[in-house]
Order: sequence, then structure tokens, then C-alpha cells
Amino acid sequence: PMSKVVAQAAGIRTVTIQMVLIACIIAGMVGISIAAGIQRNMNRISKKLVDVANGDLTGEVTVKGQDEFRNLAASATNMIRNTSKLVGKVNSATAQLDESAKKVSSVSDIVSDYSEHIIKAINEINTGMEMQSENASICIEKMDTLSDDMQEVSNVTKRVGSLVEEAEKMIA
Repeated sequence: PMSKVVAQAAGIRTVTIQMVLIACIIAGMVGISIAAGIQRNMNRISKKLVDVANGDLTGEVTVKGQDEFRNLAASATNMIRNTSKLVGKVNSATAQLDESAKKVSSVSDIVSDYSEHIIKAINEINTGMEMQSENASICIEKMDTLSDDMQEVSNVTKRVGSLVEEAEKMIA
């Protein structure tokens, strides 16, 4: 009877250790996968925004997943489209100004109106860039939180190991 209890306790101990190790491995893999996904999406968004900053107003920002990065990419894509439309409007306005050069009084009104739109658009672009910067900061904070959570899982795993050792000592 006592040998059966000891054998069963040893079996439980072995299973417990195996389960803890498996849980640690899974938690690590999930953490690495999440961090890699965040990094990939940030790289995609950052690359497209660099292209936009260099004057490429074509295409759209694409990311994988259905999370905050999808929303950020959609906002960036909308900003690119709106900027492209604005550039089209500016080009159109320039053509109209060239044609209207003979009518100075009417041209000054048109220039004034377009200038206001351009200023608003520049302010909207600046606001969008600031929001993207804030979102990037939030992303970094979330990555820090994930790191802290992973450290806590490690600490809990160590505590479980200590409890297993104590239980073994009690059983023995």
C-alpha cells in the first residue's frame, strides 16, 4: 500500500512537471508569436509611411490580423488616399490659376480659398502623424506589458516547482 502511494505520488509529480514545462513552452511560443506579429505589422506600416513621406501616394497599408494594427493601417491608408486626392485637387487648382491669371481679382479669391484648404490638409496630416506616433508608443507599452506578463509566468513556474519540491518532501 505505501509503495503504491509513493509510486502514484511520483507519477503525479512527473505529470505535474511535464504539464508545467509544456505550459511554459506554450506561453513562450505564444509570446514570441505575438511579438513577431507586432513587429511585422509595425514594419509594414512604417515602410509605407516612409514611402508616403518620400512622395509615393499610391497603394495602401496592409497588415495581417484583425487587431489595432488593422485599424491603424486603415487610418494610414485613408490618410494616403486623402492626401493623394488633395494633391489632385492642388494640381487642378494650379491649372485653374494658370488659366485665370488674366483676372487678378478673381484669382486672389481662388488662391485664398485653396490656401485655406491646403492649411487644413497640412494640419490634418500633422494630426494624423501625431496620432500614429502615439499609437506606436502605445504599441511599445503593450510590448513592455507582455514582457512583464511573461516574466510573471516564469516566476509562477518557479513557485510551482518549489511547491512540488515541498510536496515531495512532505510525501517522503
